[in-house]
Amino acid sequence: MSSAFNDWQSSPRRFFGKAIDVEVEGEVHRPASFSFDGETHVVKEILFYRQDYGFGKESDRRHKWWQRHHRNYYRVRTEEDKLFEIYHDRGASSEHKNYRRWYVTRQF
Repeated sequence: MSSAFNDWQSSPRRFFGKAIDVEVEGEVHRPASFSFDGETHVVKEILFYRQDYGFGKESDRRHKWWQRHHRNYYRVRTEEDKLFEIYHDRGASSEHKNYRRWYVTRQF
């Protein structure tokens, strides 16, 4: 991981929670660039990656498998040296591709 990972320890500068358009590359569909608010950001480096299969903040123990999150989170550095967290919400089913969306959550 890059030494820039320490930059993530500070508080985010901006929160978004917006759907974004993403161009992907490779077999695992890593983000290559993304666009929102009229700007396109080219990914220079993926600093951190994790998968989320949790149920969210609710404490009900009777969850069903289809209620899980199916998200891939990426913390990326753009060519403009901006740091963002984005995620791919894969949905619970590969049959329903229209539920698969990308979101930007915050900028550091």
